[in-house]
Amino acid sequence: MKNKILIIGYGNPLRGDDGFGVYVAARLLQEELGDHVTVLERHQLGPEMSEELSETNFVIFLDIHLSENVGEQVCKRIEADSKVPLTFSHHMTPGTLLACTHAIFGKRPHGVIISVGSNLFDHGSHLSPQVAALVAPAADLARTLIRSIEEQGRLPGNI
Repeated sequence: MKNKILIIGYGNPLRGDDGFGVYVAARLLQEELGDHVTVLERHQLGPEMSEELSETNFVIFLDIHLSENVGEQVCKRIEADSKVPLTFSHHMTPGTLLACTHAIFGKRPHGVIISVGSNLFDHGSHLSPQVAALVAPAADLARTLIRSIEEQGRLPGNI
């Protein structure tokens, strides 16, 4: 039985580079990744997503992060936060969402984030050229993670 993989690309495509994760997810949705892989596009992470996370073994988050180093790519494991906030919000981090998933459903999917740095979040429906050039490489990295999970049952050791 194959490990279930959930990919969540999130951000606001009407705020410039903030839409990066959604653009990467949209690219992955055009591909046949297998029945065990689900790709979602969301504006933000929220506690209602905990149920979807509880039904998967691995979750790959796709996002942008604030950085003066526009185009800086980061890929790292995400652990559940140690505490769940007393009030749920629709402005959650991946770690908070993983903590909510454990608190509500008792499940702990493995998490990883692929993120690119930017400081360009002006209103507009286009990515900056530097960040747009990283959509394809981020999708390639997501496919590499999927292959590692399929072949080895785990994330690569260097992540």
